[in-house]
Amino acid sequence: MSHRSLEVEKAYRTSLDADQRKANGTFEHHGMVPEPIPLADSGGVAVGEYDDNEVHEAGKGHDKLRTLEWTTVCFILTTEVTGLGCLSLPQVASVVGYGGFVVSMVLLGIVATWTGVMIQNLKTRNNGIFLYCDVGDMLYGVLGYRIMLVIQTAGQWVVLAGNALTTGIALTNVAAGSVCLVVWFIVAFAAIFFLTQLRTLHHMRWILYLSLVCIIVPVTTTLIDVPLRERGIASNIKAFNSSDFKGTLVAILDMVFAFGGHSLFFVFLAEMREPRDFKKALYWSQAFAISFFVTVGLVLYLYGGDSVSAPALNMLATTLRRVMYGVIVIHTIPVATLASVAIM
Repeated sequence: MSHRSLEVEKAYRTSLDADQRKANGTFEHHGMVPEPIPLADSGGVAVGEYDDNEVHEAGKGHDKLRTLEWTTVCFILTTEVTGLGCLSLPQVASVVGYGGFVVSMVLLGIVATWTGVMIQNLKTRNNGIFLYCDVGDMLYGVLGYRIMLVIQTAGQWVVLAGNALTTGIALTNVAAGSVCLVVWFIVAFAAIFFLTQLRTLHHMRWILYLSLVCIIVPVTTTLIDVPLRERGIASNIKAFNSSDFKGTLVAILDMVFAFGGHSLFFVFLAEMREPRDFKKALYWSQAFAISFFVTVGLVLYLYGGDSVSAPALNMLATTLRRVMYGVIVIHTIPVATLASVAIM
């Protein structure tokens, strides 16, 4: 048992003895002698109610689920954040202009980083929080718990279904439309269900590493191929562009979605060996994400102009596009599996 665990147990026993002496005086006044309250043989936790923070500290180093180092979490965070959202960013840049795009992405990245730090601070001070519904319970009781549970579950189902649909579309492109999209959609869900049998992020980490590679490779290929084919910056680019309300709103939502990985931050923190190191993983991950997003959107818009498409892989030649869609499937299925973690 660690020194911290001994301190927790000692403080707990002291508090318990004081409470029991007070209770004994009350019972003895009425002619009753209570049975002593038993303690567990290990860990110093009383049978009955206990404090989540004490349990977390007392069990540190013994809980097999808390195995992730901050470097591993950094890669998993990057896999989740650097997802399919980046494929729509060139079209976003064409809507708001390259100047508005760069400013917006940097500001949203800073906000995303700051809110991630706030989540980490909340988790380290309240170790009983594992999902957003636990935050709702802490703030508003049972009603808050149920409302946040519905919202989070619905949100993760949207992400899960979106990745499954993208997988189906990608496989349809690979097969040149020879197989129905519904069939590929079912195949995608079957693969996701299979990967959900890996119950911890520690067991999923190598698949998620591969998933990160399989989103960077297609996007990087597009970044290289498009400038080589276009042979010059487009003439119809604008620093700041004006659009209708619908187009601007969709562009803003696409940028927000690109940084929408916060729904699983509590899950990552719950499996970290040292949750206080989450900030390191967050800073490195967000720095890479902001740089990557700005590069993808800016370069493809500068060379593609108003003719950019979403997803950006459609800007590739036919054969290369089919190959890259095949690669990106290896990204979408693990990320969809990651989204299912919050549902289960």
